[in-house]
Amino acid sequence: MANACVGSAQAKQAAGLHPLMVVRMLVKYAGIANSPVKAAFTEAGWRSTKTGPWSVCWGHIFTAEEFANLSEFQRVNHFPGTWELGRKDYLYRNVAALKRVKGDALNIVPRFFILPRDYDEFRADLERNP
Repeated sequence: MANACVGSAQAKQAAGLHPLMVVRMLVKYAGIANSPVKAAFTEAGWRSTKTGPWSVCWGHIFTAEEFANLSEFQRVNHFPGTWELGRKDYLYRNVAALKRVKGDALNIVPRFFILPRDYDEFRADLERNP
C-alpha cells in the first residue's frame, strides 16, 4: 500500500496539508526546582533553557500582569494567588470566610487552629471537646 503522505509539496498544500514542524519543548526553571521535577522533564524529552521562548516555567510565581502576558502556548506551575489555595492556613481562612457568606453549605472543613496564633482557642476547644 502506498504511503498516503507521499506527493509533491504543491499537492500537499493544495490538499490543505502543512509541513510537519519539529517543536522543541523547553522548560525554564526559575527559583526552586527539585531533582525529581527536573528528572521528569528530562525523561519526557524536554530541554532546559534560561532565556528564549520557553513552553513551561517551573518555580516562578507570576504577577497578574506577567500571567496575562503569557503566550497561548506557555504554561506555569503557579498562578497569581496560588498560595491562597496551596497553604493550608490560607485555604482554611478562605473557606471560613466563604462559609460566613454561604453558611452551612460550606461545612466541609473540620475545626482548624493555626498555632501558635490560635493556641488559647485550641485549648478552650480541647476542654469543651475532650
